[in-house]
Amino acid sequence: DAKACYDRVIPYVTLYMLYRLGMPIHLGQFMCNVLKQTKYTIKTGSGNTEAYSSQDARLFGTGQGAGWSPPCWAANSDVISCVMERYTPGMLLEHPNRAHISHRHIDAFVDDSSLGTTRTAYDQFNPPQEAPVPKGESLYEQARLNTQFYSRLLFTTGGQLAIHKCMAYILIFVWINGTRKLKSVKQEYPPMRIQQGINQTEDFIRIQDPDEAFRMLGGFVAPDGNTRVQVEVLYKKAKQWGLRLTYSHLNEHEAWVAYHQVLIPSLIYPLGAIPVSEEDCIKIMGPALNALLPKLGLSPTTARELIHGPTRYGAPAITNIYTEAGGARIKMFIGHWRKDDETANILRISMGCCQQEVGIGPGLLEHDFRKYGWILQPCWVKELWRFLDDINGKIIIDDDWTQTRCSNDEFLMRIVHDMALSKDQIRKINLCRLYKRVTFLS
Repeated sequence: DAKACYDRVIPYVTLYMLYRLGMPIHLGQFMCNVLKQTKYTIKTGSGNTEAYSSQDARLFGTGQGAGWSPPCWAANSDVISCVMERYTPGMLLEHPNRAHISHRHIDAFVDDSSLGTTRTAYDQFNPPQEAPVPKGESLYEQARLNTQFYSRLLFTTGGQLAIHKCMAYILIFVWINGTRKLKSVKQEYPPMRIQQGINQTEDFIRIQDPDEAFRMLGGFVAPDGNTRVQVEVLYKKAKQWGLRLTYSHLNEHEAWVAYHQVLIPSLIYPLGAIPVSEEDCIKIMGPALNALLPKLGLSPTTARELIHGPTRYGAPAITNIYTEAGGARIKMFIGHWRKDDETANILRISMGCCQQEVGIGPGLLEHDFRKYGWILQPCWVKELWRFLDDINGKIIIDDDWTQTRCSNDEFLMRIVHDMALSKDQIRKINLCRLYKRVTFLS
């Protein structure tokens, strides 16, 4: 996270970034002249202050709320991203059949940036001798060097990392009782040492364990996929709303509007991107519905199938966040897949990995989730598949991965699932199959 990014941008440095992208010179001169001659006062309840500051007595910056600030920051970020792509290994994500590859160096939304490097990319990284980022002695050291390089690039534009908002993860897979887990690393790796500013002051970025969530743009995500923090945050929000509604004087119509126009949008916002289960959604909605139903003249113990039913069957059609979240995942999947953008590429890689793990062949989202889906470890694709099964839906993908096979080959795991075996036995067979890289019974 960059500290006060718009307030620290150096306008005269930014001009070169804007000229690089084709902005006319006279417009750049106009912007700098405005920033130089503007007088800044403080607006109070009694009016504006008589004292003011100007370019000579204030920090750099293009101004918070100014229309040109986002493009100026984007121009700086574009140069930083291009340099990071040239001189750092980045993250190499691959489809199991290598048909789809995503080589990512930096993802950024305004001043929130995500850097990363993977073992495959690190092994293939051969920087030129004059490169500002050498090859580190380990993956951890390479990640530290990449972050240090990004910090210095940011500093050249006037920026600085807000260290207290930054964190790092080190993801190492281990096998425990036949299950793939992410290893706890806090005791093994020290915080990342970063030098910042003109005086190269030492700061440290904390290392977090894979089960510790971090806050993204309105959502909380943990690398190991758990949703505990996100569920707890939404549960508290629903509980507070329920308490306010209980002690309010809102009538039936006003309570209905408050639920659908205030609470529901705030609960649904992160759920399209975060794989929260139906059980978690029921928990989140519990306190809100217990407060809403009495306001609508209904018992809090009314069966949830009735209160979420459509009006054409005489039900009140109270929004269910699990249904809304599932619909958002479907829209997100189909929208990106049809657009065929970089997110679609990552979805293909994720689908390929899930398809390989389940081992029943192409068209994963067309198969019976109850029969095959339980064997897949928790992930976003699994929750999408589960919701499709709940609504008797399918997503048919034309260009899905199809493994090469002979005419009489059958998918081994389809045969195994049809046998009279326990889930534990099926799971062990699947682990052996994955270890031996077996897909078909010939």
